[in-house]
Amino acid sequence: MQIKHLLFNFLALAVTVKALPHAEAEDFSLEAREDTLVERGDYGCGPDATEQYGACVCKDSKAKWDDHKKKCICPEGLTLKNSKCVCPDGQVYKDGKCKPNCRDGQVYKDGKCQCPDGKVEKYGKCVCPDGKVEKHGKCVCPDGQVEKYGKCACPDGQVWNKHSKKCECPSGQIFQYGKCVCPKGKVWNKWHKKCECPEGQVEKYGKCVCPDGQVWKHGKCQCPDGQYYDRWSKSCKCPKGLSWNKHSNKCESDCGRDAEYKNGGCVCKKNGQVFDKHSKKCSCKGGMTWDDWKKQCRCPKGTSWNSYANECRKGGYGY
Repeated sequence: MQIKHLLFNFLALAVTVKALPHAEAEDFSLEAREDTLVERGDYGCGPDATEQYGACVCKDSKAKWDDHKKKCICPEGLTLKNSKCVCPDGQVYKDGKCKPNCRDGQVYKDGKCQCPDGKVEKYGKCVCPDGKVEKHGKCVCPDGQVEKYGKCACPDGQVWNKHSKKCECPSGQIFQYGKCVCPKGKVWNKWHKKCECPEGQVEKYGKCVCPDGQVWKHGKCQCPDGQYYDRWSKSCKCPKGLSWNKHSNKCESDCGRDAEYKNGGCVCKKNGQVFDKHSKKCSCKGGMTWDDWKKQCRCPKGTSWNSYANECRKGGYGY
């Protein structure tokens, strides 16, 4: 009987021990779970953050970890997608905020997409205004042109040549010392828009000279000494009663064909003849005639020169 009682107590104790939790087994289960969590890199930071030195750090530097909500929070305007803070469709992140994704060549300014300063939109593209070209990213005037009142134009004094497609000096001018000038000796006529000879000069063989009959004196064309300028005939003339002697270059009396100007008067070319200023002819005086053999004036045969009467008279032998 006593042996049965002992056997019963032993069985009861065995059942009791089996029912109690196994401490070592439970501890092993927790350690195993921790090891599994470490392997997965999950410290409760979620899929969008990682544990660093005991704290959750978001994978995207733009996001911040919220300890209360236990998740990464993106800046205003961005949403978390695949562990990254992204802008809404059609926008890009720039300068700390989401901005519209402008077309190629446009910039975001004043809350909208627009062409950069200096460019205009044409056929959906940002281009330089008419007349300008792009150089080093900026709209500038073509080489040889300058900007005036917002438009490209030729420098002062130059004109646009539609054939050569560039600014050039007006016809007749030459480019010298950085500007357009007339050839030496000519001046620019702003009314006629061309280079001309100065007033009072004429062009001959490409050079400006004095008109025929005039001479250059004191910086301008003038009539020779003794002549005056006749505005009706536009030529130099001698005073009335005088004519121009091209040999002496002076205004002299018109002595006709029979005489020449000497010592301030007309002197007949034939010895002994006298000059008639009215007829401008030379003839022998007092009835004498010209003797070609003797080369002098002689009284007709049967007459002689009377010095008192200053004529040929009958009597004597004559001379």
